[in-house]
Amino acid sequence: MDHWRLREKNESQSADGFFYAFVRLNERKSPPEYWVVSSKIVSDLIKKRHQLWLKAPGKKGQAHNDNPGRTFTVKFDEFFPKEFSLEEINQGYNSLKPILEFEKEK
Repeated sequence: MDHWRLREKNESQSADGFFYAFVRLNERKSPPEYWVVSSKIVSDLIKKRHQLWLKAPGKKGQAHNDNPGRTFTVKFDEFFPKEFSLEEINQGYNSLKPILEFEKEK
């Protein structure tokens, strides 16, 4: 799985020192992988990603209906906002680097 479901409320849940940890269990066939991502990146990305999804036509050309679901992803796809880079997200791939850097800045 390269994406996780969040909710509309997560768009406004960001603060210094608040991080999300996204874990992929790999069906227990290989070691789990994880991403530690700043809540500021997550909240911004899911909001912009949802806006792009709403503007795009559905499978049959219909408009998408707004809903409270949001998606966070670690892979580039057609709804990945251009102003973000996967490098920002992958800094925290199997690493606590984003948290450690935040602690150094204090």
